[in-house]
Amino acid sequence: MAAATLPGVFCAALLHTRDVAASARHYQAVFGWAAVPDAAGTSFMLDGQRVASARDVVSGVDGWVPYVGVEDVDAGAALAARSGGTIFDGSPASSPGNRRLLRDPGGAVLGLCGLDDAAAVELIDEPGSVWWMEVLSHTPARARDFYGTLLPPTVAHRSSMLQDLESGRRTEIDALNGYVAQRGSVLGLQTPANLVLTGLVHAIESRAPRRY
Repeated sequence: MAAATLPGVFCAALLHTRDVAASARHYQAVFGWAAVPDAAGTSFMLDGQRVASARDVVSGVDGWVPYVGVEDVDAGAALAARSGGTIFDGSPASSPGNRRLLRDPGGAVLGLCGLDDAAAVELIDEPGSVWWMEVLSHTPARARDFYGTLLPPTVAHRSSMLQDLESGRRTEIDALNGYVAQRGSVLGLQTPANLVLTGLVHAIESRAPRRY
C-alpha cells in the first residue's frame, strides 16, 4: 500500500554503504529493487515506488538506519538527548528534508525525519518492502523507556500481525518473511531467521480458531 508519513511511524530506511553499486546489485537480485539516482544519493524503487534509499559512506560499518517521522525534528532530537540518547549527525535545521541521526542509550542507531520528508518511503506492507524494524538490546527495559518517551504515540501499539493472531485471522507472514525465505531458496541464499519466524507464526495460526 502507499505510505503516509505519520508521527511515530517508520518513514524511511537508509542504507549507509561504501559500495552503492554492489548493494544495488544485491537488492535487485533478492527483492527486485531498482536503483535510481536521486539528488541525495540512490533510491531503491519497487513497482515505481520508493521502498528504501542508499547513501555513500567513506568509512565505518555498512548498515541500515531506520527513520521515524516526527512533527518537529529539532524538538525530537532534544528530547532524545534528555532521555539518554546521543545526537551524532544531522543536517542544519533550516534545510529541506531535515533529519537527525541519534544513538539510543544502548547504542542502536535511529534517525528522525520530518513529516514532509521528500525521501520518505512510498510503498509499505507489500512483498519486497521494508515493514519491520527491531531493536536488539541488552537492556530491553531501558530501551522501552527511551522509545516510549521519544515516540509516545507508538508505545501502546499492537502490531497488525499480533492482532490477526489474537482475532483468529490469517496473517500476512507468507507475503513477508515467507516471501524472503522463498526468494532466498530460489537464489541459493540462506534465510534461517525468516524460515523459523514463518514456521512459528504458522504453528500459532494452526492452533487458533479460524474467524474468517
